[in-house]
Amino acid sequence: MGASISITATGDTICSGSVASLTASGATTYTWSAGATSTGTNTATASPASTTTYTVTGTSAGCSGTATATVAVTAMPVASFTAPFTTPEINPTVPFTNTSINATSYLWNFGDLLNTSTNTSTETNPSHTYTQAGLYCAKLVASNGTCVDSTLRCVEITAEFTFYIPNTFTPNRDGSNEEFYGKGTNIKSCETSIYNRWGELLFNTTDMNLHWTGKNTNGEFLKSDVYVYAITVIDYLGNEHKYIGNITLLN
Repeated sequence: MGASISITATGDTICSGSVASLTASGATTYTWSAGATSTGTNTATASPASTTTYTVTGTSAGCSGTATATVAVTAMPVASFTAPFTTPEINPTVPFTNTSINATSYLWNFGDLLNTSTNTSTETNPSHTYTQAGLYCAKLVASNGTCVDSTLRCVEITAEFTFYIPNTFTPNRDGSNEEFYGKGTNIKSCETSIYNRWGELLFNTTDMNLHWTGKNTNGEFLKSDVYVYAITVIDYLGNEHKYIGNITLLN
């Protein structure tokens, strides 16, 4: 029987599902135990589901020796989170609920290039406020110190259509409340018409920046009275909104 020789072997640390590298030295030829696949004179690979120790036998000039190498397997984290797909612009704070497993630390990117100073977080369950309507894709990177996983989910901040029409204005040239107009948010277009009590057209515009100043079509200031407005608004989605009502002019 040949003499025993000294064999050394080096293992590896991997994430579950990955391939480990094993290395041996001290001999000429090597035989690895089941589960390890030889890839060269002194190397092998293995992909165990859990931490496993492998034995390698080395032979040189009729002498042999054995050594062991351990592959430490760390469970792979699974990054996962939930968030509402749509959130109205009037309350644009989105809560993110972390449902990841096998993770101990987290890095969020909310996909909000308009707010770069608050675009990331390391909280477990953060919230983020989006300041403009749009589609934002948030990314979560989950780690356990050795292994990393990531996932992506998009959220939409939906624009909120609003429109307000006053019922009184005072075009008396004192610099206060001089013009009549409707105002709101997420408006694509607006047409405003003003009539007197006999149905005569006094003012019409499709320019949202042009307001009624209490004059007729001849540019003459009208007396205090109740007039009728008809306003047609197209919102950002192309929906039509019609408003008919009374406006009191006070000089």
